[in-house]
Amino acid sequence: MSSQKRSPDNFMSEQGRLSVVYDLYIDLLGTLVPGLMTVILGVGLIFYALSTIDAVLFSNNELHGHVIEKNSTKLETLITQLHWEFSTVIIVSAYVIGSVFFRQDPKVPDAISALHIWMNSTNNDRKRLAVQSTKKLSELPPLFLRFFKTDNSSFRFSILDRLRPNFLRLINKDKSSFGFRVFSYFQPIFWRLKKKHKLSLSLSILSYIRPKLFNETLGLDTQFPYSHLRCYLASRQLIHLSELIPWCPNEKNTEQFRTKMFINIIKIRLLSHYQNLSKELIRNEAHVRLATSVWYAASTLYYLSFTVIIALLGCYFYNPHKLDIAPTIFMPIASAGILILFYLSMKYHLIKCIHYMRVREVVYVLEAAYMVKMVDDRLFDGLFDNNTSEKCGNCKFCFNNE
Repeated sequence: MSSQKRSPDNFMSEQGRLSVVYDLYIDLLGTLVPGLMTVILGVGLIFYALSTIDAVLFSNNELHGHVIEKNSTKLETLITQLHWEFSTVIIVSAYVIGSVFFRQDPKVPDAISALHIWMNSTNNDRKRLAVQSTKKLSELPPLFLRFFKTDNSSFRFSILDRLRPNFLRLINKDKSSFGFRVFSYFQPIFWRLKKKHKLSLSLSILSYIRPKLFNETLGLDTQFPYSHLRCYLASRQLIHLSELIPWCPNEKNTEQFRTKMFINIIKIRLLSHYQNLSKELIRNEAHVRLATSVWYAASTLYYLSFTVIIALLGCYFYNPHKLDIAPTIFMPIASAGILILFYLSMKYHLIKCIHYMRVREVVYVLEAAYMVKMVDDRLFDGLFDNNTSEKCGNCKFCFNNE
């Protein structure tokens, strides 16, 4: 683990090469990829919508479902004029747009992801998370108590659990009365959704729209680095890593040591003096940046698709010949609707993993720091102070927080 002695010139040369590789890899995954997705899908959808609006409002041609006529030479002329300049414009635009997403605060999707994981965890598993509630279930508002279960099952609302008993009853019934079976099959589901789970479903959707409100109500501190990071490590028997964390949620006088720069300084020193650890450090950060940037890109394209649908519907209702233009208007609206479902699915699956990815990145940084600390403790002077908080192995707050 010890670094070899190098001359200042060789050291600066290696640092320069590492910085270039670091910037290129982070920019490629965290900036260019989300930017290309936004430019390709967004510009394609806008071009499709504007072509449709032009054909409906400003063209006298009867298209019969086609935005551009088959014998039109305008599209052919446009395609033949596209050279490498067009690709350059796309890449530059993608990089600029991706840079905007890259500079957005990752704590927003991380907060939603942490809230999603907390809501879908059992009571016992919740005590082992890096983000925990500072309130007991009895302290929550009655509205939330109706939404959450107080037993050891997860809080997840699963429609499949409601479908299963109805399906078993359905296959045991007489097949002669098909209409009665269909009605009997769906009636209990609709009744449960309307009477019993209307509030749960509404709050579940609201938690994605207003995660800050839910986090404040539940007492979840999702700010990075996480307040209960020591508890997360100690509950997984990683006591040697928990002792590197200078703050503890059970000791208020250690809150001043909780800062994002703590993790960043460790990464800077590891990247500067131990290049053999840089590969995983760069890759972990790049994957986190990719996930958060794609989340912001999907959110932007989601609202863009809604705007396109509203514009096309306005164009449809404005035109007096609604039946004639219906086939032409329907296709871009359907395309935008499919893209909305795609973006929602993408955001949902990203929300399920972003928080885990950030925790994994921190754990790797701490493990690398622990290995280096065993070799050269002076490298981390001013960062580690084991006396600022008690040993997590004997901490009742980490293991017996009822």
